[in-house]
Amino acid sequence: MKVGVPLSATMLPICWLILTKVIYPVNFETSPETRSLLTELKNELGKFSGAEVRVFIVFVLTALAWLSRSALDNLPGFKLSV
Repeated sequence: MKVGVPLSATMLPICWLILTKVIYPVNFETSPETRSLLTELKNELGKFSGAEVRVFIVFVLTALAWLSRSALDNLPGFKLSV
């Protein structure tokens, strides 16, 4: 973990840059019609509904609880058992 996480965190952006800028560069221009269509489609979606916000909050809290499980195991009274 002490080697893998920093190595992965370093290599991922480096590989992304190499793949997107050197090996497979994206060379296309978007027309004004395409931009206006995409803007119109985005505006049709509207704001997030209350249900969508609640789902997002539950997802974030679940991810944080999952990632902080090992830290919670060290707190007295919070031992999690499987």
